Amino acid sequence: AFQGCTKLVNIGFNNRITVIPEKCFSGCTSLANIIIPDNIEQIGESAFQDCTSLTSVVINNKIIAIPNMCFFKCTSLREIVLPEKLETIGENAFAYCANLKKLEIPKTVTTIKMSAFFNCIGIDNIIIPKNVETLEVGVFYGWKENQKIYVEGYSAPPRGWSPFYDYLCHAQIIFESKI
Repeated sequence: AFQGCTKLVNIGFNNRITVIPEKCFSGCTSLANIIIPDNIEQIGESAFQDCTSLTSVVINNKIIAIPNMCFFKCTSLREIVLPEKLETIGENAFAYCANLKKLEIPKTVTTIKMSAFFNCIGIDNIIIPKNVETLEVGVFYGWKENQKIYVEGYSAPPRGWSPFYDYLCHAQIIFESKI
């Protein structure tokens, strides 16, 4: 719909809209802030991909999944408030968001897909809640030695986690029993 609108700065959502379609705002390089209101129930894949001026996002509590590549290459993104009922973070959802500083994963999340936080080198530390049953390959690919990943409720990776969840991740991974 608005894909590639490089001069689009703000978005207002009509209260009858319930879905943000796939790639809807992809490449809107002037879009700076987004508040996704309560009437939105679903976000499509790559909806905000390549929104390189996007700095902050607040997502309503009806959203249960951040789809694949939703915020891929949002290189200026610094802060995002995720919904309290979130269950899934999709593949490459935040890949290349190197300036992302603050991200709190809700305790309701059960699945984090492949490369979800690929190269998010701006995050000092992150907590993986104990409800995360599935952690796919390379979720923290490219993370640096000065970054920390805290894992709640486990002393070692649980059975549902890929053996390669930490592929090319140099961050310190600290399981609860060692905190």
